[in-house]
Amino acid sequence: MANEYLSRIKNNKIVLPIVGENRNHTWHIFAVLCETRDELQTYLSDHGIHTVCHYPIAIYDQMAYSEDNLLKPPLARKLAKTQLSLPMYYGMPKKAIDYVIDTINKY
Repeated sequence: MANEYLSRIKNNKIVLPIVGENRNHTWHIFAVLCETRDELQTYLSDHGIHTVCHYPIAIYDQMAYSEDNLLKPPLARKLAKTQLSLPMYYGMPKKAIDYVIDTINKY
């Protein structure tokens, strides 16, 4: 499923995950990045595709850590604002995978 996403999503607005050379991945989620993440999520929802923002708030911006004086690397906030997890689950039908890919490519 991840290989289908990696090889067939062709949209320059979408940044796909990169797997390092000689590395494997378990693909429990398939997280992409998009500068217009909220608009993409709405677009996909309007087309019946459920997505999730797994990490919508950088740790240092969470209330539980407000007094911890954590470092505030700008990349963490950018990732929190652009990350979106695409549908991916055991037994996901090929037709559904194709639909997700086709819909994203039209975004």
